[in-house]
Amino acid sequence: MKRFDCCGEINIIINLEMKTTLVNVIHKILHELPKEASIPKCVKDFISENIDLLPKEIYARLVENGLDPEIRQNQIYFWWSKLGETRYKRDSNSFLSAKTLLEEYNCIKILDIDLPVQAIAFETRLYQMLIENNILIKEFGIDANKSINNHMISCTYNTNNLGFELYVIHAEVDGAGFPLAYLFLEHNGKCGDSIRTKMITKFVLQLKEKGLDPEFILTDKDWAQIKACHSTWPKAKIQLCRWHINRAITTRLQSDKIVT
Repeated sequence: MKRFDCCGEINIIINLEMKTTLVNVIHKILHELPKEASIPKCVKDFISENIDLLPKEIYARLVENGLDPEIRQNQIYFWWSKLGETRYKRDSNSFLSAKTLLEEYNCIKILDIDLPVQAIAFETRLYQMLIENNILIKEFGIDANKSINNHMISCTYNTNNLGFELYVIHAEVDGAGFPLAYLFLEHNGKCGDSIRTKMITKFVLQLKEKGLDPEFILTDKDWAQIKACHSTWPKAKIQLCRWHINRAITTRLQSDKIVT
C-alpha cells in the first residue's frame, strides 16, 4: 500500500465503565486518497472454488490470471479463512464448535474438562495403527501450535485470539512424523502455570495408559510441558529444541542480567 508522510495521528480513548470508544483521526497534510483495492466477487468465487488449496497457492493462481496488483496476499488469506469457515465452524463458541466437529467425525475423545478451565483432547487413530503394525515409538515431541484461525480445525501454534492453545503429541518413526493426539486448552487469566501443567499432565497420561513409553521427548523451554512429561515418564530423556535454547542464550547474553 502506498503511504504518505502526512504527519497523521490517531487518538483512541476507551471508557470501560461507559463501554464507549472515542476515535480522533487527524491529517495535518492533505494527500491523494489511496486506491480502492477491495476484493471483487469474481475473486471471492475463485477462492470458494479452490478453498482446499493453501492461500498462497490461490494467490499465485490469481496473480497468473491478472489479479489487481493492489490486492495483497493477506486479503486473499482473510477471505480464504472467512469463506472456509463452513468446513469446520459449528458454533460461535470455539469450544462447543470443536466438540461438535469431533462428534461429527467420530473422533476418539480422551479428555473433556470444563473446570477449572476448558480442555478437550482427542486421538488421531495413528497411534493405534502404529501399534497394530508392531511399530515402537521411541521419540515424540510436544508443543503448542500457532493459531491461524479461531477454531480447532485450523489452529496451529501458540495462543489464538480467543484465548485457546492447541497442543500436539507428534511421534517420529524412521524420520517420518505422526501426530498422535491433540489437546485444545483454554488459556486465559484463569489458567496459570500450575493449572496448565495439571491439564497437560492429564493429557499425556492418557497416552501413557495406552502404552506410550518413549525414550526421548522433544519440547521447547516451556516448563509446563517439561514438568508434565517428566512426571509422566521420569526415565525418558527430555530434549529441548535447539532453536529455543539458542534464542534463550542469545537473549540472556544480550540483556543486562548477569548469568550465574
